[in-house]
Amino acid sequence: MTSKNPFVMGFAALIIAQLGFLANGCQGTPTVRQAPSERQPARVRLKDDAVYADRLTAALNAAPASVATPEDRLDWHLEVARAAFDARAYDVAATHYRAAIALCPTWDVLYANLSVAMGKLGRFSEAEAQGLKAVALKGRGAMHANMVLASWEWHLGKERQAVDRIKSVTEPTEPWERHVYYNCLACFYASVGDEQQIEKAMTAALKLAPGIEQPGVSRTFFARDVVFDRYRRRPWFIKLIGETLAEPGSPGP
Repeated sequence: MTSKNPFVMGFAALIIAQLGFLANGCQGTPTVRQAPSERQPARVRLKDDAVYADRLTAALNAAPASVATPEDRLDWHLEVARAAFDARAYDVAATHYRAAIALCPTWDVLYANLSVAMGKLGRFSEAEAQGLKAVALKGRGAMHANMVLASWEWHLGKERQAVDRIKSVTEPTEPWERHVYYNCLACFYASVGDEQQIEKAMTAALKLAPGIEQPGVSRTFFARDVVFDRYRRRPWFIKLIGETLAEPGSPGP
């Protein structure tokens, strides 16, 4: 219904955790399971918050006319949702993905991205439900949908189910999908707390980025996503992504 790349529009983003081996021989570190409320990432102020808040406002203000075609309205909802993810306004992203689903109810990527937004709001049961819908549709975004769903299964205490789902996902060969795959692994390890594996996955994703002819393939995902907030002071994170935290005492967005 739209020509825009579904993975770009959705940011695939995604928090997963595991025990033991992952697909393609990635070895994880077993961890002690925590209560879901303890695993939700701390939200901090980032230095570019105001910039992305302004971009979200601009996207919201660019609403199409009431006589716009369904495709134009769909494109607008996707643009707003993408800007909302960058602005860390996950509630706004969820609202616009729901609106997009109303216009295009068979597009699996929309359900997967709604699942991501709900998970980042800490609403894991709702996130799981949307992830299951995405997987059931078995579209082009199946890899993304499964990795997202495994995240919420883990947070809901279904560790073995989550591990089995992750192990079933193989690394794709197409460069853009490989980039998304490594983004997902980085988020997975961010939940696990394995900093060595986070760095490894992030490095792999960033090495792929220069050869991909797609908008949005940059450090923005790692620089802005809430799941990485607790790692932003680590030297390896700063080396890969740069300084992202707001200066103490600086004004908020």
